[in-house]
Amino acid sequence: MLISATNLIKATIKLYRENFKTISPYLLMLFAVTGLLTIIKPLLGSLASTILLYGYSLYTLLYFALIVVSIIITMWISINLVRAIVKIYHKEKPPELKTELRQTKHLIIPAFLISFLVGLIVILGTLILIIPGIFLGVLLTFSYYSVIIDEHKVFQSLSTSCNLVKHRWWATFWRLFLPALFFTIILLIIQWII
Repeated sequence: MLISATNLIKATIKLYRENFKTISPYLLMLFAVTGLLTIIKPLLGSLASTILLYGYSLYTLLYFALIVVSIIITMWISINLVRAIVKIYHKEKPPELKTELRQTKHLIIPAFLISFLVGLIVILGTLILIIPGIFLGVLLTFSYYSVIIDEHKVFQSLSTSCNLVKHRWWATFWRLFLPALFFTIILLIIQWII
């Protein structure tokens, strides 16, 4: 039996509230990377404007490298955050952050590949019509988690996600949509206040 969308929201809030001390280092690291990029981007401009201004110079290469490194670091931290949340959910103690970071290096490339592949599939589905894009997005939503939690291979994770969603597409859609909508509204309210 699947948990309802409202219970999913309540369980998420409870999990984060009760384990904030454990989760906060991951969130702070994500915030630091995002904050650094937020500060640097206005100073350097967009990649397109950098190429127009400097051409394909060393400066442009360094700027591009900074973007790639920040994506890799953000993905690596996100992988560890998800794995820590899974451990907490199963009433296990997550490993030390440094240990976990060392143990998950091998997941960065598969996680990037599955994210890229699912994104490409969803974009192609959306180009056909918007409905296939939404359908494929929900159908493949668990692929990333299959790679980082179960350490499945990229194509195996696509199959795993399809099997998890099979005969539960609408139930999965609502369990993804309603919490995302709820937390987006909360974040927009917080952003508006700040």
